Amino acid sequence: MARIPDQKITQDLLRDYYEARGRDLPWRENRDPYKVWVSEIMLQQTRVETVIPYFNTWIERFPKLSDLADADEESILHLWQGLGYYSRARNLLKAIQIVDEHMGGSVPRDPMKLRTLPGIGEYTANAIASIAFGEPLAAIDGNLRRVLSRLFDLPDPSSADLKSKATLLLDIERPGDWNQAVMDLGATVCTPRTPDCGECPLENQCQSAKKGTQVQRPISKPKLRTRSVIQTVVIAVNSEGEFLLRKRPTEGLLAGLWEFPGTELTGNNVETSPHEDVAKNLGIDLTGDKTELIPLNSLVDKLSHLTVTYQPLLVIGFDSISHCVTPDRGYCWAGGDAVKNLPLPVGQQKLLKLAREALDAKNIQYRPSVSMSG
Repeated sequence: MARIPDQKITQDLLRDYYEARGRDLPWRENRDPYKVWVSEIMLQQTRVETVIPYFNTWIERFPKLSDLADADEESILHLWQGLGYYSRARNLLKAIQIVDEHMGGSVPRDPMKLRTLPGIGEYTANAIASIAFGEPLAAIDGNLRRVLSRLFDLPDPSSADLKSKATLLLDIERPGDWNQAVMDLGATVCTPRTPDCGECPLENQCQSAKKGTQVQRPISKPKLRTRSVIQTVVIAVNSEGEFLLRKRPTEGLLAGLWEFPGTELTGNNVETSPHEDVAKNLGIDLTGDKTELIPLNSLVDKLSHLTVTYQPLLVIGFDSISHCVTPDRGYCWAGGDAVKNLPLPVGQQKLLKLAREALDAKNIQYRPSVSMSG
């Protein structure tokens, strides 16, 4: 029977590995609790390479907790656009404001207090507490689950199994470095499909390496099914070259972000002109003499659990919005810098690019026609 990993040897090997080969990441320059917190929220379900430029831009804009506490939701969503899972940004802002207003502006070191804040669960609380404050806690993420599953040759460990094994091996003198060492090891060496065991400092401690079961440990969880939808979109441009946008509802997918008006296409609303219902709700007459219609190429946007195929129609020559008032939504005409400053999901940014390319290609000259009405 394979030997159980030795606590002291494993700790020493991980410590040496982290000191020699730990990743050089901007949030590791110091143990500022605020920066550790921001990085951990950004890293949820997002690759390190993607997060780095976002983190740097964020800290440049909001270098201190108090700076973020004074921000408004729209400005933080704008900085977040492209990272996805926007509820993370909204919860981060809410939590920071709670800390600023009710906790003296200092991030709590107690993981139980951290877990009372919006958007912070057990993993994030333990990561902040261990990395920023040296609290002896294991932060069990997907990387740590994989490393421990292989070290102990566990096919499908429960949360309790992982917690007990992590507690057994945790370096209580440097818990933050231990957690980050295991994260780095799982991300760069002990990877899901092709672990590089020859580069792993724990190879001789690893039961799966001895049994040849690395690729089978842990058992992969079934992926969530992805839903596919088709959405018709109306991109209206007024005589000033401004685009008509609406704000998404305050709850649900991509809440609070801006988008071009559209609707999901179903078997019940397939018409000769599928954009007609959208336009009608905006008070736009697609058959008007002054209105020019330019169909744009379909565009596919893949989210974590949803694939959206956009069917956009560019509408030129209409300036008025007569009755597009919807609960939880606002509408605006925006162009130039105004569009750049609005938080748009990635798919909507792609639609904007398509529309601008079409306008440039036709060299369309704008001339005032109908004045805008709310």
